[in-house]
Amino acid sequence: MQSSLHDVTKYGTASRNFAGFPYDIAGKTGTAENSQGRDHGWFVGYGPFENPRICVAVIVEQGGFGASSAVPIGRMILEAYFKINEDRAKQWAAYQDQQAQQSQQAQQNQPDQQSQPDQQSQQDQQNQPSQPYNNEYIRDEQSSPSDRQSINSSDQ
Repeated sequence: MQSSLHDVTKYGTASRNFAGFPYDIAGKTGTAENSQGRDHGWFVGYGPFENPRICVAVIVEQGGFGASSAVPIGRMILEAYFKINEDRAKQWAAYQDQQAQQSQQAQQNQPDQQSQPDQQSQQDQQNQPSQPYNNEYIRDEQSSPSDRQSINSSDQ
């Protein structure tokens, strides 16, 4: 099992990101399905392979494939731990600070959600019929639009 985890970073889905890394790392990438949007990407890894001193776990919500979203972050964490490319670690920390500041500013600039419905709610309200059952269609939850039967057409 351990050699398979090592192969992931040497020959598998994480190999591109760990090419040239000075320590042997073992890990596993993955993609978790998300019925509410894009899939979540993840990566778990440890190193050095022969005598592990660190283990990382990264989950990127709605990040897509773990190899493209979570592995680069995992590598940066390992670089910081092993003090590899300290300039890159400083750049990453500055990037995180910038993202946090932008998030705070966005939250401060958002209108009060209680007083104004969001755009999706407004669209939902516009798409609602004026009467709950306006006799236009009989709808079956499992039917497609082409399966719906108009009761008005049979009355005419």
